[in-house]
Amino acid sequence: MRYPFSACLLSIPLLILLAQSSQANQWLFDANYDFETGEYGYEYDTEITTTSIQLGYQTTHWQYAIQIPYLTVTGVDTVIPNTSGQLSGRRRGANGNGNNSDTGTGTDTQTDTTTETISARKGIGDIQTSISRAFFTQKFNGTAELTATAIWATADETKYLGKGENDYIIDAYLSTKLNRWQPWMSVGYQFTGEPDNEKLNDIWLFSAGTQIDISPRFAFGFHYAYEQAITEGEDNYATANINLSHQLTKKINLGLRMEKGLTDSSPDYGYQIFSRFWF
Repeated sequence: MRYPFSACLLSIPLLILLAQSSQANQWLFDANYDFETGEYGYEYDTEITTTSIQLGYQTTHWQYAIQIPYLTVTGVDTVIPNTSGQLSGRRRGANGNGNNSDTGTGTDTQTDTTTETISARKGIGDIQTSISRAFFTQKFNGTAELTATAIWATADETKYLGKGENDYIIDAYLSTKLNRWQPWMSVGYQFTGEPDNEKLNDIWLFSAGTQIDISPRFAFGFHYAYEQAITEGEDNYATANINLSHQLTKKINLGLRMEKGLTDSSPDYGYQIFSRFWF
């Protein structure tokens, strides 16, 4: 790994310093559980579980956040999670000798007689830090938000939990409130870090959807998400999603999201259990 875990932790004092310099508002804590499964262009399914926590600080116009994921991956070891198209089709480190082996990284592997290596691996994923600036307009009852995100290469690339390089994303988000209906869209651009001797593309990201308040405490939503593939010759990433959220109290929000993949580089299906706490 080219970027040590300790380097990313330097962003925590920066997050706190920025928060102290802004008008005090509230802290946010998110705890999420994600499950996805798909073939990603291979013969065998790969299951990816992500358990993540996120700490954020929110003022009237600014939000600062750091997210730490923990990954559990079972399946083809050339499928790298949390990248556009899960980097499907990359034959990194696959052994074609048809033998069972131990990689020495705490991961037991079982090698296919062709080119696919089946493994189970787990560890910290790529940590993300972000800063957002919100703009409000009363005329259209809308919100615009600009976000800069850094994805730090903290995942162990020898276990195929990450690609070993940082990514950076600039994202613009627009929404408006029409009674109980809230349509929104987001457009972003990712500057993709490239490992040695490998060409990866910078990509566009797009999502659009709506949320409908079905009661004072329950909201239903659906959205479409799209990302260009970072490798040539692969399908783009695209999913259709529905979600239901419940405002349990003024300080606690819980929800469930279901997704269906629309391309070979997307998961066949997946779900997320999410929660947010304000304090």
